Amino acid sequence: MGRLPLLSIASALVLLSGASAQAASAGDPLGLEKSLAHPSNADRPSMLWWWPGAAVVGRETAGEITALKRAGFGSAQIVDLEGYGDLTGPRSWQWGTPDWFARVNAALAKANASNLRIDTAPYPIWMMTSPAVSGPNSDLSSQGLSYGTREITGPTEFAGPPPDASNVAGKKTLVAVTAAQPVGGATTLDPGSAVDLTGSVRSDGLVHWSVPAGRWLLFGFWRRPSGQLPNSTSRYGTPAANAMVTRSAASPRSRVMADPP
Repeated sequence: MGRLPLLSIASALVLLSGASAQAASAGDPLGLEKSLAHPSNADRPSMLWWWPGAAVVGRETAGEITALKRAGFGSAQIVDLEGYGDLTGPRSWQWGTPDWFARVNAALAKANASNLRIDTAPYPIWMMTSPAVSGPNSDLSSQGLSYGTREITGPTEFAGPPPDASNVAGKKTLVAVTAAQPVGGATTLDPGSAVDLTGSVRSDGLVHWSVPAGRWLLFGFWRRPSGQLPNSTSRYGTPAANAMVTRSAASPRSRVMADPP
């Protein structure tokens, strides 16, 4: 009989702690309070760590990793920004050389010991570039969206080319054709009047549209290579900026990142 009160008290404490946990969970269903109090590296801020090629000193990079960890960062990405001092022509890159890999490996060892994630951009300079995005493969480069307009008054039967964009240079691809009625001037459109006419472009390349009564603006949207070049040069010349990383757009030097020496 003497044990029953103790068991009752213990049971009551368990129930109270469960109720308390439930109340806490109800007030913070995502567990943000705990996450913010003790965030994992994945939840901590990251930074871009600009390196001048292999011209870095081991003790300095180790000191910066310590400072990053102390400041609360969870990770950093090494970005090679060598070459900004000389933009006059092709040059040899330190990026991807055995010396560069040795410096990166030293930084990785220090970061692992400090529980800080370090990765590297798979390319030198900013943005990623590759000779494989030029010429017939220009669709692999970064792209821009341009548009042209044409005013049409209905009712009428319209058959004509999609409005071209005057600022499009080089190869372009039609993305969409739309129309809407302007309100007042030509800068404000009535959203309720907007129509998608992309499907009205036939095999002859013309837009075929039965235009309703009123004043309309016809739009043609075009995708084209941006022509963006990096702020530096390499032994490849000045390749265009990549829109995405694909194996076909990766140079042999960037592919070696997957299997460093």
